[in-house]
Amino acid sequence: MNRLDSILRNTLFSFIARFFDVAVTFALGVILARYLGPEGIGDYTYIIAFVSIFVPLIDLGLDHILIREIARNRETARDYIGAALLLKLLIVVVVMPLGVLVTGLIGNSGINIWAFIFCFLGAMLMREIPTVVGYAVFLAYERMEYRAIVTLLFQIVKFIATFGVIFSHGGMVAIFAAALLAETFQGIAAIILVWRKFSPPRLVFNLSLWKRYVKESLPIGIAFAFHSLYFQVDVLVLKYFRSSEETGWFGVPFRIVTTLFTLLIPMIWVLLPHLTQAAKESIKQLDHEGQGYLKGILVLTAGITVFLGLEANDIIITFFGIKFQPSALVLIVTSPVIIFHSITYFFDLTLTAVGRQRLIVIGATVIFVAKLGLDLLLVPNYGIMGAALGTLASEIACFMVMFSLTRKHVTSFGFGTIILRPLYAITAAGLLLFVIRPLPVYITFFVFSISYLLFIRIFKVVSPDQQRVFQEMAKGIKRKFGLAPPEPTDLN
Repeated sequence: MNRLDSILRNTLFSFIARFFDVAVTFALGVILARYLGPEGIGDYTYIIAFVSIFVPLIDLGLDHILIREIARNRETARDYIGAALLLKLLIVVVVMPLGVLVTGLIGNSGINIWAFIFCFLGAMLMREIPTVVGYAVFLAYERMEYRAIVTLLFQIVKFIATFGVIFSHGGMVAIFAAALLAETFQGIAAIILVWRKFSPPRLVFNLSLWKRYVKESLPIGIAFAFHSLYFQVDVLVLKYFRSSEETGWFGVPFRIVTTLFTLLIPMIWVLLPHLTQAAKESIKQLDHEGQGYLKGILVLTAGITVFLGLEANDIIITFFGIKFQPSALVLIVTSPVIIFHSITYFFDLTLTAVGRQRLIVIGATVIFVAKLGLDLLLVPNYGIMGAALGTLASEIACFMVMFSLTRKHVTSFGFGTIILRPLYAITAAGLLLFVIRPLPVYITFFVFSISYLLFIRIFKVVSPDQQRVFQEMAKGIKRKFGLAPPEPTDLN
């Protein structure tokens, strides 16, 4: 399979996997918001945010290095997979009891501690060890169909278990117990597939390999820690300075934005092996391929952002009810974060591909420090709007820093030229959406999507060379699934 076929194939399956994630997560978010109300969903969001403080201590960016090393040399895959699993397990043995202890000391006294414990077990033990490592292996071997299968089964189990809790009028502890059950199922399924389909991990004590692993991955891990805290600091500050109700009003729209990240980020993540291979050939090749990737990211995220911003009020009221109407303005302000965060993540992968992942720490530090400072300054006086404005401002600052670092140390990708034609298309589609806003949201979504695709064609957003690439990729994927005849073989 050539590179173009591989990109399309893995992007397709990554999209399928994340589509299930987004669909079920959004559906459960709506159901839980209506079931728990603003105050209850505020406590639910707070538990997740509190536990997420400790998760980066286990991740350490190991999955990115695992993908890169397997892409470079599959003969060493068994050792790297085993090292990642065992190293994460040893870290969990230390970190998880620490997290539970801190929860008991400073956690919210009004929330049952078992809700925190079940969340810790699901996020740290089951997701960060077998699931994250397994998904990294699937991508490194460019077999993302396995991720789609595991994700589908996981979301089915999660939906059934959570809906069962709600149907039986269970509380917060039961909701997180259902999530733990689903995470356990997902982790077991992922690691079984790694064992049977790829390379059985070599679980041996290898201190030298661990040192190399940590040395290579630590900058990414630090960056991930800051990014993770960036996503949670609003909730923690709102809970401390304001109320559970305001935390819920902010959590609902911000969860929409972060749920979309769960769809978009893995679709960008699949580019890492290809960026690595392109960089290995030359920076010129990396620049050429990266322009197409970056334009695709910009087109997709701009469409999502404009639709969310213009239809925020209808989206919130239609799905979550009138009690959450204050969330609409938060969604308007935070929706551009989708563009900036996705492009910044692409720059992170570019730096990783050329072995300059240490620079990622700079951007991550900027975004966290800016966010924390702005939240402490704005949230006590302005509540959810202060949190929303702080989120957007810090995201823009991080984008500017990472763009500058990528341009200085790798390439600029001709970013200024890339954005012009997508900007024409999204402006025209946005004006049409503004006119038809009184229509129901499901109708405006359909009309906006069709018109956006039409304007992309009218303004020639996709160049002739990129069109040929997409056509070849489409042919390759059709041949892969037997939907097109194989290419004729030259008998001469």
